Amino acid sequence: MKKIAIMTLFALCLVATGCQQSTTKTHPATMTSSAAPTSVDAAAPDVTLNDAWTTLLRQHGEIAVTQVKLAAGHYTLTGQDASREIELTIDATSGRVLKTASEEITEDELDDDRDAVIERQNLLTQSKAVAAATPHATGKLTSWEIEEDSGRMVWEFQYKDGQKETEVQLDAYNGTVLGVDEDEDDGPS
Repeated sequence: MKKIAIMTLFALCLVATGCQQSTTKTHPATMTSSAAPTSVDAAAPDVTLNDAWTTLLRQHGEIAVTQVKLAAGHYTLTGQDASREIELTIDATSGRVLKTASEEITEDELDDDRDAVIERQNLLTQSKAVAAATPHATGKLTSWEIEEDSGRMVWEFQYKDGQKETEVQLDAYNGTVLGVDEDEDDGPS
């Protein structure tokens, strides 16, 4: 009788443990992915720039965003607060956080390395920026970024058309075309 009671108790423990393990969930924002980059339309990804920016702020509080990139199927947002630089990588299709990196900044570095901040409220929308850049290039928009260049915040778009690559730079706030650089790949030498 004792053996049956012990075996029954043991079986119940196994069942209970199995049930607990099967109900454990990982929050999607903390998951990492080693999947290959997905094909994302850089002109209109499923996850908007606003969505990605909001995810960054939700996870790290009020930080000053200094650079945003969309390439290879994911956003990379970089920002700073009073004591650290933060980089967040977000899948542009699902919105999942793929990677978070944080590095402490010393007071000396704060004075020397403080990057220019993107003024979100004055930033030209992604759709308006794409519409302003597209007439100046041919091919498919493959990536873009917002960053400081020569003391000015710019949208920088990369287009590819066969062997031809075109970079279009716009003022990030008013959409003025600042430059168009075309580069033809002649193939192997």
